[in-house]
Amino acid sequence: EDGRREEVTNKAPVRVFHNPNRYQTKSDFILYLMRSLLLDGNAYAVCTRNDRFEVESLYPINPRGVYPYITPEGDVFYQHGDTLTEELAALEKSQWFPQRDVLHIRLFCPKHFLVGESPITAALFPAAAGMEINRHTASFFHNMGRPSGILRHPGKLSQEAMQRLKKRFAELVTGPNTGEPIVLQEDMSFTPLTMSAVDSEIIASARLAERQIAQVFRVPPFLLGDLEKATFQNVESLSRYFIQSALGFYIDHFEDAFAQFFGLPRGEYIHFDVESALLRSDLKERMDAYAKGIQSGVLAPNEARQ
Repeated sequence: EDGRREEVTNKAPVRVFHNPNRYQTKSDFILYLMRSLLLDGNAYAVCTRNDRFEVESLYPINPRGVYPYITPEGDVFYQHGDTLTEELAALEKSQWFPQRDVLHIRLFCPKHFLVGESPITAALFPAAAGMEINRHTASFFHNMGRPSGILRHPGKLSQEAMQRLKKRFAELVTGPNTGEPIVLQEDMSFTPLTMSAVDSEIIASARLAERQIAQVFRVPPFLLGDLEKATFQNVESLSRYFIQSALGFYIDHFEDAFAQFFGLPRGEYIHFDVESALLRSDLKERMDAYAKGIQSGVLAPNEARQ
């Protein structure tokens, strides 16, 4: 009531977060849920309970094999199977879990309020363009010899002689012989070809596709290794922007989903601490801030030490 907060250490969320299940660490568990949420729009974990009916462990499951079902009475169940078909055999082999035993974290639900949608949906066109760029780049460097160009012969060659000459020339300028000097006979000439303007813009086009996809996930380009507009002065500001605009949204989403699943009473909540891990400044700045806090009476010396 006086506004102070205290940490609860004797409830199921504490035990589950410390050791989610017998196979995963808490980092493995969160990574699996986050990947499922971003790529599929839904993240699921099924719980096991102890003799007191408390949640004892959480096991994540593949979101692409889970389907929600609402009974005529309004109860929610989740069907989980190894197949995506709706055949009777698949339904008989599938498992059904009540809503109380399923942790379900979902993103935007434009089609059904129990079925989330991945942000990748908004990046279909740049993602498709990026795939085509990668395919074209691989084909370009796979088929192109060094040096590349047009081989001219003064006479008229038969089809067999032309194929033999082409094969021999390719052997001299590709593979382990790439870049080796070549000797031409019978007034033959070789004209190298330069890269076209379209091919020279491949890198720029790929970078544009990456930035468009990053925008969908609200990820600053410097986190993807693009340091074009990043400096030592603004990296901390960019990190704070990432946490507030992108990561903060997912953190709040996870906190609310976990709190609802564990049935926390009013006044109790789950909080992920990112300040100390991701936004801690250097030692000098922290000491200056603590000194000012103590001098102004905002912090007590013991609080600053802690």
